[in-house]
Amino acid sequence: MAEEYVDNDKETSIYNEASLQIIRLHELWQKVENYAGKGNLEKWKFTLDAIERELHADILRADDSKKLCEKYEKILRKISQAKKRDIKYYWIQYLHKFLKEIQDLSGKGGSYGQADTEAMD
Repeated sequence: MAEEYVDNDKETSIYNEASLQIIRLHELWQKVENYAGKGNLEKWKFTLDAIERELHADILRADDSKKLCEKYEKILRKISQAKKRDIKYYWIQYLHKFLKEIQDLSGKGGSYGQADTEAMD
């Protein structure tokens, strides 16, 4: 039986894109931690914006997407309205934590399960 030729150059695995996205997110989170540690609020915020773009489709697919989008917009308003550096820092840090939660909820962050208690005995 003759096998049909498949041009794999024109096909992309959905898993390939997912793993590439996780790599991109990892690199962005490294930058975020660097900017946060140096107190560079502007670069910290801009890099968080890039993370949001990576996770945006996941936010839209979430069961509570409307609530998440409203929360995200509220955080952005708070950041842009903040006049004092410490208030801006607070809201950027809040955005940072919010995006970490989104990443975890979408399955692209930490994955947690119950410990095997029998193995510990």
